[in-house]
Amino acid sequence: MINKLIYIYILLLLTTINFGHKTFLQVEQNQVRLTSSQFLQYESLQDDKNIAYNIVDPSSYVKAKHIKKIANKYAVATTKFKDLWGISIQEELCSGLCAFELDLFVEKSAQMGDTLFLYSSQDVHERDTPFFINLDNIERDKWVKLDIWMPQYLPRVGNEPDFQISNPTRFKLEDVNSPLSPRALRAMRGLGDLTTTTGVFIHSISLKKSKLNLLNHDEQNTIKEALYFYPSHFETPSSIYFLILFFCTFTVLFIWKLQQKLGHKILLGFIIPIIFVTIFLLSLGMEDILSSVETSELYKVQQDLQADIFKVNNLGETIQIDFSQRLEKTIIPQIKKLISTLRTNNVSLKVNQYGKANSKYIYDKNKHKKLAHFKIKDTLDLQLNSVVSPHKLNIILANEDVLFFSNDYYVEKGVRHIATIFQKYIQNELKDKPNKNGRQQIEAIREIITNALNSSKTFDKFINTPSLPVRLQKHSIEGATSANKVFWTYFLEEHEGRNIVWLIFGGIEKQALQSTLSRHLDKLYKAKQHSFDEFLFLGDNLLGIISNNKTLDSELLEVSSYAKNNRSLTFFPKITNKKLYFYNYHMYEPSLLYSFVLRKSGDEYLKNLQSTKNYIYYSIFALFASILLCSYVLSLLVIQPMSQLSQGMLKIEQEDLNDDLKSTGKDQFSEVSRLLNQVLISLREKEHLSKFLSNMVLNSLDSEQFTSSRQDQYIMFCGIQNLKSLEQEFGLEKVVSLIDLFLQDVQEIIVKYNGRIDKFTGKSSLSIFDSKSDPNDIIQVLIDLKGKLTTFAKIHSVKIDFGVGLAKGSVVLGHVGAKQRKDFTAIGSTVNKAARLEALASKTTDQTNIYFDQVCFDIFQKFDHFDYKLCESVHLKGYQKEQSVYELL
Repeated sequence: MINKLIYIYILLLLTTINFGHKTFLQVEQNQVRLTSSQFLQYESLQDDKNIAYNIVDPSSYVKAKHIKKIANKYAVATTKFKDLWGISIQEELCSGLCAFELDLFVEKSAQMGDTLFLYSSQDVHERDTPFFINLDNIERDKWVKLDIWMPQYLPRVGNEPDFQISNPTRFKLEDVNSPLSPRALRAMRGLGDLTTTTGVFIHSISLKKSKLNLLNHDEQNTIKEALYFYPSHFETPSSIYFLILFFCTFTVLFIWKLQQKLGHKILLGFIIPIIFVTIFLLSLGMEDILSSVETSELYKVQQDLQADIFKVNNLGETIQIDFSQRLEKTIIPQIKKLISTLRTNNVSLKVNQYGKANSKYIYDKNKHKKLAHFKIKDTLDLQLNSVVSPHKLNIILANEDVLFFSNDYYVEKGVRHIATIFQKYIQNELKDKPNKNGRQQIEAIREIITNALNSSKTFDKFINTPSLPVRLQKHSIEGATSANKVFWTYFLEEHEGRNIVWLIFGGIEKQALQSTLSRHLDKLYKAKQHSFDEFLFLGDNLLGIISNNKTLDSELLEVSSYAKNNRSLTFFPKITNKKLYFYNYHMYEPSLLYSFVLRKSGDEYLKNLQSTKNYIYYSIFALFASILLCSYVLSLLVIQPMSQLSQGMLKIEQEDLNDDLKSTGKDQFSEVSRLLNQVLISLREKEHLSKFLSNMVLNSLDSEQFTSSRQDQYIMFCGIQNLKSLEQEFGLEKVVSLIDLFLQDVQEIIVKYNGRIDKFTGKSSLSIFDSKSDPNDIIQVLIDLKGKLTTFAKIHSVKIDFGVGLAKGSVVLGHVGAKQRKDFTAIGSTVNKAARLEALASKTTDQTNIYFDQVCFDIFQKFDHFDYKLCESVHLKGYQKEQSVYELL
């Protein structure tokens, strides 16, 4: 199945290739191979009326010795085909706008010039439609593809030539079957062809169909493809990757930074608008903006080229004015001088003997001998020719009696007929009061000339504007191939006491119009008051090509050929060799024998578009940055007061209660700051009271009801035993200072292990630990106290006896006292036992003694990381039985 699909695909591909480009002549190593075509060779060059031809075998016509290898290709010199009438194509390989593609090698020494080709077409000429092109600037010493684009190509598919590279007129033959007029054939005799030029070699000839399909031209896709040639700074793959990376990194950092200070919920309030703006620009807004910019820039290019079209077409009016001035200031004065000289020489201008003889012998081969007795100085016709020939004009000069012709107009019977009736028209019009028959004659003549000049409007313009060239209807009269602009004027001659009206009726040769048009186009191009870069004018048949490009451009030829028959779309972009070009084609309105195309490089358009896009992208990113900046500034309005609140809370956590929070404004943050300041005031008061009251007392002050409760607690008394001896030795002030230092050290250890100091009783402190406290912590408190108190005496160089008593049991915690004065304390036998143990410790000789009761021992004995000993059972005050006491070693 897959093999079948591949086969069908290859078949379709080959079919497409063959349809678009078909080689029908190929020079191979030992032969010339013809495909669907045949050579037609002249059989005889003796008969000047009937041209005979033979179908010749290419292998016998071009032998292996004629083939040579040049630059890796086999080729034959084009001079080998000099007696070849043409090539007949036997199949319809192409129709419409097609080109004969010649693969040529031109040596540097080859003398090229105006080169004639003939092809078959839908034109009135059918078989021998002429096309000539100047090949002076063709590339040399390399293989080049020469495309001969043919408007309205139509294959004959028979035994008549479809394509000719030889000029049949150089044999001075008259093909009675040729559709070309005798004048056209005579004009062709001055043109060269490839078969008469040495140093030219041909490898192949192909037919290819134009790929232009402007009816279905996709302008948008062409522009879209061309945009890749000049991408903006943000459209290259590397820049896109960089922007994505930068945007993601920046967004993550931005969100992470703000999230640290704002939190997720507040952060979303700033991020969501940015997300919506970004989505809008990327999905909807951006596409519309860029599309609008592309359309606007494209419209500017189209308008500029359309303005250039108007400038080119307006050249026709400039040319007409130039011609009118030349006619009035140069030609008419010379004709007047001729007439004056002839009258001085007594030459009669009422008859034209030379004209009669010339008309009689016009097709006689011995015409020149039979007219030799006419002298130039006595013949107005001959002298007229010398005046108008330099200007490429043909005229008929008429007075009321006779017509005089410049040489070329003797063969133009149609023009002579028009001039004759036009003479009668002018004479009737110049009469003061034409009679009835004269008026009818005027109307009849008017109708005839109107038909020749396209319309009555054109006729009125022609009649009312002497010296103004007016276009003839194409092929309306014989001779249109040589003169497609006609004009008339008149002048008065004062002779023998009366004014004689001389009428000039003339035609401008195509070559004159072409050279004048070429001159004005060159002037317009050099003035640089245009937007196009290149132009090409393609004329019908024997009219040459006018272009500012010295080298032959196949693209311009193709488009200008297309313009001959297609006017539906005159402006279109096209990509050639990865470059964008804009084309605008039109028919040259002053002369429909020409079509022209203007081409403008798309580089400027793409650069302008690139610059505009860069500006838009930078503006968008600036907007995006502004949004981020505004979001950041707005976030500061939240972050700063929140940061102040955070710092205030941190200070409270660190027990730094000295400074109030700053509270400015009337927003919610200021309100929260004021409330926190009130809390700070309360905490500072509590901190101040804590210097004089225990934490338990302070905490009880915060409760709404002062109720007492029974709880299991660890009760510990710690105090100095030899206070009297210290007072006697050091004095009371020194002792108070030592007590403060002692109580401070004790307090640090108690607080460290989550104990609460209930009160200071002069020389000792009462501490309470919750019964749920970790026994390890209680043991560690005893160990740390023993070490701390032992080193205390050494540090202060005094002998101090410390006693510590610890008991565990049930106590009552609550406020005790009168209504006006209460104290928060612990009451119970456990408190008394701890006090008795602390007093018992002071009676020993050791410097620091720590005693605890049986209840504590029962709990502590499970742990082996401390040393102890059982003291003798003692009788404690308030207890009937002796109590077991243990000492920490």
